[in-house]
Amino acid sequence: MKSLLLLFPFMLSACCWEHQIALHPGDASINRSSICISSSGGKNLSGYALDARTLDNHYAERDLVVSETVNARTPYCFKLNLDSYMEYTLYYELDDVNYTVQFITDNSPIVYTKAYSN
Repeated sequence: MKSLLLLFPFMLSACCWEHQIALHPGDASINRSSICISSSGGKNLSGYALDARTLDNHYAERDLVVSETVNARTPYCFKLNLDSYMEYTLYYELDDVNYTVQFITDNSPIVYTKAYSN
């Protein structure tokens, strides 16, 4: 129940974005084994990176960077295995706008902490 309450503010803000970070199109979530980025407007995904650190601030060696352009009208997915008790920051760019999503993992479903664009 606690994790559902923590997700509620993010779900409200995700409804009004031009695009979504989704496990499936229209589903604003990140799965422990994959992340999908989609856009209803057919924006181009020109790059992404995923940084990870432990909750006690030791950085982990998990960076994923791509420099290819992808039409995000169809969700673009990449696979990964998210570890427990980590803080992740996903950076990506859609049509020259940079976006950042920060989330943490424990032994329960992922909890979003921040999502914003620059």
